[in-house]
Amino acid sequence: EADDLMMNRPHEGLDVIKRYMNGRDLVASSRNAFVIDFFGVDEKTARENYPEEYQLVLERVKPEREQNNRKSYRDRWWQFGENVQAMRAGLGGIKRYIASVRTAKHRQFVFLDRAILPDAKLIVITVDAPEILTLLSSRLHVAWSLATGAFLEDRPNYNHSEAFNKFPFPDPTDAQKQTLRALGEQLDAHRKARQAAHPKLTLTQMYNVLELLRAGTPIEGKDRQIYDDGQIGILKDLHDRIDAATAEAYGWPADLSDEQILENLVALNKERAAEEARGHIRWLRPDYQNPEGKAATDTTVQAEADLGEAAPAAVRTVWPKTLPDQITAIRATLEALETPATPQQIAIHYKGAKKATVDEILQSLGRLGLAMEEGGRYIG
Repeated sequence: EADDLMMNRPHEGLDVIKRYMNGRDLVASSRNAFVIDFFGVDEKTARENYPEEYQLVLERVKPEREQNNRKSYRDRWWQFGENVQAMRAGLGGIKRYIASVRTAKHRQFVFLDRAILPDAKLIVITVDAPEILTLLSSRLHVAWSLATGAFLEDRPNYNHSEAFNKFPFPDPTDAQKQTLRALGEQLDAHRKARQAAHPKLTLTQMYNVLELLRAGTPIEGKDRQIYDDGQIGILKDLHDRIDAATAEAYGWPADLSDEQILENLVALNKERAAEEARGHIRWLRPDYQNPEGKAATDTTVQAEADLGEAAPAAVRTVWPKTLPDQITAIRATLEALETPATPQQIAIHYKGAKKATVDEILQSLGRLGLAMEEGGRYIG
């Protein structure tokens, strides 16, 4: 249907018919799915300028939206239920963005064309700089994300409020930044080239075999075919070089243990928070985040990763909207505590969190064996 619509109206229809990707599309096999996207288009314009697309939405979406309890969903039935304005604005001025699956066995970051709309299960970072993709793909960031996230069965969950928002990026020299940029482009291009040459090859398969290679496990049978198709030896070399270049950008030895990496990152996080409290922010995308060059305010200060004490209002994290994300946030906070804390002390870390809700989550985590309760106080 999408092909027919774009063929009949190649110039007018392309801007409202867009590719759509979820987590499985990214790490497994793409469904080659498309959506009709009327973001920023009023109903009259949609009906008059895009009649074929409008009719499909009228027939398939409106009947369900009319039954929705939310008035905004009923009134604006031709648009997506949740239009994330900040993400849409962040995509302006760039041709690609970084994406990662929220819950996945392996933590991978890839570039997606800005014309691709992401499902809610994809973490979107509206940055097109390859050096950022390199740093996020490094062993250092993976160790941080595992320590600050939670797990769904055996799959780590990327808690962006902790893993990304509080991650202290290095301050590389121009030469180091050039190396990081080149590695990011090479990593993204290598994986995409191998998948283009072998359409059934998935990122998950490639990283499963990379894991075997790193462990020194003999690679045989189907894994051998994946190794050859994905050129996993080259993939491993790229990641080894990424890890070394990232460590160099921080000024740290390349052979640090995960525990030493986390100790260093937590210490650097506290330095960054203190810097920003004094008005100095190392923006990742200054032309968009701070085009007027203003000093830091309470809302832009990076929160400290060590949550052992009640956080001041300036560094509190916004309370997630969904229950799964709330549980993930609470678990991350519990794991970061050095001493048990009351539900009120934990709730104060989050803007908008209600003590009663936090208390219920803590009790549930306690019953599941995911938190320890000591006299009304909890710890991971």
